[in-house]
Amino acid sequence: MKGEIWFEKVWWSYMPCHWKGFAVLSAAALFVVGGSFMLDSVAAYIGNPNSSELPFLILFISTYIWLLRLAKSHS
Repeated sequence: MKGEIWFEKVWWSYMPCHWKGFAVLSAAALFVVGGSFMLDSVAAYIGNPNSSELPFLILFISTYIWLLRLAKSHS
């Protein structure tokens, strides 16, 4: 069973071509930015104010891998 086409493959990347593709991409960006702000504020509250890169990298890399798998399945 073939799913709906939300992304089109352009060279080595996937570009959204449906409103659901744009919605998933926007939600993932909001998740990464909001989650990194939240984790950074929790780390500052605990007493580690210099840990601003690690929460962003963890959320960004995991969300990027999830988006690539989703784009491949919906292209």
